[in-house]
Amino acid sequence: MFSSYTKGANYTYFSIVLEETSNKIYIVDQRHSATITGLTLGVQVNSTTASQVQGSPNASSVAGTDAFAGDNSYYEFNVGTQNTTDMKGVSLSVPKYLVLGNAPFNITGVLQNFGTATVSSLTLNYKVNSGSVVSGSPTSSVNVPMFGNYTFTHPTTWTPSAVGTYTIEAWATNINGNADQNTSNDMVSIQVEVVDTFVNRKTCMEVFTSSTCGPCVAGNQNMDNNVVPNLDVNDYTIIKYQQDFPGAGDPYKTTESVNRRGYYGINSIPRMEMDGQWDQNAASLSVANFNSYQDVPSFMTIDITKAQHRNDSVNIEATILPYVNYGAGTYRYQVVINEKKTTGNIASNGETEFFHVMMDMIPSETGTPITALTKNVPINISQKVRMKPGTFVEDMGDLQVVVFVQNNTDKKILQSNWKDIALLQTVGLSKIDENGNGILSIYPNPSQNIVNVKYQTNESSMVNIIVRDMMGKEVFQTTQSSNNGVNVQQINTSDLSNGIYFVTLNSGDTSFTQKIVVKK
Repeated sequence: MFSSYTKGANYTYFSIVLEETSNKIYIVDQRHSATITGLTLGVQVNSTTASQVQGSPNASSVAGTDAFAGDNSYYEFNVGTQNTTDMKGVSLSVPKYLVLGNAPFNITGVLQNFGTATVSSLTLNYKVNSGSVVSGSPTSSVNVPMFGNYTFTHPTTWTPSAVGTYTIEAWATNINGNADQNTSNDMVSIQVEVVDTFVNRKTCMEVFTSSTCGPCVAGNQNMDNNVVPNLDVNDYTIIKYQQDFPGAGDPYKTTESVNRRGYYGINSIPRMEMDGQWDQNAASLSVANFNSYQDVPSFMTIDITKAQHRNDSVNIEATILPYVNYGAGTYRYQVVINEKKTTGNIASNGETEFFHVMMDMIPSETGTPITALTKNVPINISQKVRMKPGTFVEDMGDLQVVVFVQNNTDKKILQSNWKDIALLQTVGLSKIDENGNGILSIYPNPSQNIVNVKYQTNESSMVNIIVRDMMGKEVFQTTQSSNNGVNVQQINTSDLSNGIYFVTLNSGDTSFTQKIVVKK
């Protein structure tokens, strides 16, 4: 049975569950828009007797605002007479990952009183794996009314003997000096990992979006304007995959971005995967959502030692270092090239700027298999490749590389890192603008019929100038003898179709590229 209650502009949802196997009655607090008070919650036994939740007739809704079950709360009743003593185990708050050197550890958690008598005394117990039961009395006073929660810290700490996986169980006995009348709900347990060390996680946020998708605007704006500015830049990486729908889709869609969507089984956008697990609309992303993933420790580092480009070639070197042995799984590392900001893929949804747009996945969206993840055994990455024809890079000086490790079995991302890709600097050409600011000047840009390429060499040399279209096809090429100082090469663009082109200058060991737009 389901019921809703509205008070003013706010609402709360409750349901009543009748469990056949146990003959128990549950009142489930599911969701509210804002906390509502003035509620009566309970079970009417007969004309004179009722069991009510503490605070009735002025009880409050306590569930969260999430439409999913994770933040629900419930109250449990027997048919007829309620138990006098019934202490239920709710949760243990021991961290999932513990560093052995930080022992001893507190065993803390929450119990709830499902009995009618207020609990004023009890014995706290815990057991680790198949070890002995450790019992003790609370160190402070106890006063827990019916359906009240009791947060406890066991008086005896725990020191694990070695690294490994441990199961901790906790429960209460001797309730007000009496036996618990319902032992089926006493126990609460948690599994923890004791490790030598762990490192800060960089949570990987993968966004599937399109500039033809109206709802994608809210997702991108929420992420870029509300969440990311409130995060530590050392805690995250971002990749945005432009998609091929609605309609014609984003102009910067690629086969890799579409296939990456298929990897997750995504059939609608906007959609976001956080560390390969949080599968929601980026419009609902919050700092709290992010922190729940970022707070999970990682057991490997990814150190990007080299990130350089020359022309349309990139040279990426990195080292993956696991701090634990990883069990069964199909692990891969991914090397992704992003452009930090694009504007050329404007379409129909009103967005004018796009950030961290995926341009290339090396060698492809399937990544590179890792045969083993062994404690303290490094995995070296070396990718020196030319970016695939058809990528939509607007500015080679605005690229970044993202490297992450993923378990294809459950799609969890174990760690990620990113780094700006720098121009490989050597002698020969140097970049200048009209004011000598050291930037290559190409003008007019956009161009109709003529474009001037202005550059400077620091010695007399031969300079090769190449113009390629978006598919990498060469549409112009010339080699000229350049003097030490400023030089200008004029290129006739009257025969070129409207679109984006890339001008590349090569001299000796030096090469650099800049985008031009032909628009007639």
